[in-house]
Amino acid sequence: MALLTLPVVIVSVEEAIRTVPRELREASFALGATKWQTIRKVVIPGSISGIMTGTILAVSRGQAKLRLFFSQVLLILSHTSNFLVRPVHDWVIIFM
Repeated sequence: MALLTLPVVIVSVEEAIRTVPRELREASFALGATKWQTIRKVVIPGSISGIMTGTILAVSRGQAKLRLFFSQVLLILSHTSNFLVRPVHDWVIIFM
C-alpha cells in the first residue's frame, strides 16, 4: 500500500509547502533563523493542514484499491473452492 500512496503524498506535501508565502520565509531569515528553524517554525505549521489532507486522501485511496483487489481475489477463489474461502468471502461482502 505504501507504494500506491507515496507518490500522491509527495505531490500533496510539495503543493502544501508551496502555499506558505515566500515573505514569511524571508522574514524568518531576516530575523536570524536558520534554514532548519524556518522549516520547523514557519513552513510546517503553515502547511500542516494541506499535508494532513493530502496524506488522508492518499491513504484512503490506497486502502480502497487494496480492498477492491482483495475482494476480487476472494471472489475468484470462492468460485473455485467453497471449503474455506466462502465464509471469509461472505464476511468481506457484508462489510464492504
